[in-house]
Amino acid sequence: GPEGWREMTAEFAVTTTTATGQVTYFDGARSAMMTSPPKVLEVVRRQRALVAQAGQSPWWRLILTAKYPDIVEVEYDYGDTPFPPGQLFGPEAYREDLQTHPRSRLPLWLSAYINHGERQFRSPRDAVAATRLPGDGRWPVPVGDDLPPLPLMWVRWGMLAAAFCGAASRLGPRMQPSLAMFESARNSGSTLYLLPGERAVLSGGVWDAPTLEAVYRDGAPMPDYYAGAPEWVCDQLLSGRAAQGLLSFCYWWDQGRWYRAQSPSVQENSSAIPGVWSADAVADIITGLVASPRDDLRRARIEALVTAAEDADVTEETLASALGPAAELDAAIYQLALAGIYSRSTRSRAGVTAR
Repeated sequence: GPEGWREMTAEFAVTTTTATGQVTYFDGARSAMMTSPPKVLEVVRRQRALVAQAGQSPWWRLILTAKYPDIVEVEYDYGDTPFPPGQLFGPEAYREDLQTHPRSRLPLWLSAYINHGERQFRSPRDAVAATRLPGDGRWPVPVGDDLPPLPLMWVRWGMLAAAFCGAASRLGPRMQPSLAMFESARNSGSTLYLLPGERAVLSGGVWDAPTLEAVYRDGAPMPDYYAGAPEWVCDQLLSGRAAQGLLSFCYWWDQGRWYRAQSPSVQENSSAIPGVWSADAVADIITGLVASPRDDLRRARIEALVTAAEDADVTEETLASALGPAAELDAAIYQLALAGIYSRSTRSRAGVTAR
């Protein structure tokens, strides 16, 4: 590595047919990254082969961390969580690896990645064709009160996104024009797409959904998430989990109601949806982010903020008062603006005080 390095991290991803690796060095102020040369990858391949020869299932990723001069830690990654970008190969690489090194059980996400066969896709052509089929009893099911009405859901999602961005959280809800997103700390998540004409699609996946376990481990049929859905419920409006075979629900808002097909109940998928169930739920989450549970004054300000959001009338003063002096106000305001619930303040930035 470069002269003067104090810490090093090396990450290798390997199958029987492919391998990649990169090393990052750090000297306390600067970092340098380089690709592992072929001779290093060959050593890593041999180490993996020795693991297999010993009768163990070989790892897919090897992570080495070192502190100068000689403290080294080794971590083996068997795919308990998805591999990071740049270290995930095409499905065929893992299929070939499994032919050489069979395993009795695969992580759910990897089994889906290898075997989903585009069964969760719904192209515009397929969507239109489905709506033209003669009636066969495949009617959508009203969701009822398990989900809030779309206008309230959108506002609450935007308010949570503002709070998480204000707290500089890397995860949590986020807003884009006509799109709300959520990623939990446990690899579950969802998207909410808005369409003209008061329509929307809410879809996503629970990390360890029982329905997906049954499909990929027991050979059960894939649920038909789109039975009876309108023709506009198609790939472009679905969570990216559909392309990975990991979609576990799809709901759509049409003519003032939420509907579903063979998706499980909302309660079974609640971990993939932010806490938009009620104004109190939103206030509880924001309080947990920015205040002590015993801070009654801050709690009252947060409740006032949520009320203002549902009236689409959040000002900078209201936001600053609720989130506190440490909040990243500009980031929070941007999320509110994308959600359409921010009212520009008449006061200057210098006049805002968060107490």
